[in-house]
Amino acid sequence: MVDLGPGAGGGGEITGEAIGNGDAVLVYRGERTEATFGHEGRSDFAVFHDSGGVPDILFVGAGKFSGRAGLGPGPTVVEIDAVGPWRLTVG
Repeated sequence: MVDLGPGAGGGGEITGEAIGNGDAVLVYRGERTEATFGHEGRSDFAVFHDSGGVPDILFVGAGKFSGRAGLGPGPTVVEIDAVGPWRLTVG
C-alpha cells in the first residue's frame, strides 16, 4: 500500500492500494487488472494512465465517486489530479 497522507501530493509504486489527498503520480508494474477508484472530495478529479503511448483517461468527474476500469499491463504511470481524499485499488 502507498499512503500519501493528508494534503500530500507525491508518488510511489502501487502494488495493491494507494490512498492520498490531492495530486499524485504512481507506477503500476503488474499484469492487466481492474482498478477501483474512489474520490471523497467535492471538486473535480481525473485519473489517467500511460504505458508509453497516448495517455488514457480512466476516470473523470466531480464530487463523491466510485468506479472501476481496466489497468495495465505494467509498467504504466497512473496520474491522479484531485482535490480531496481518494483511494485507488488494483487487483
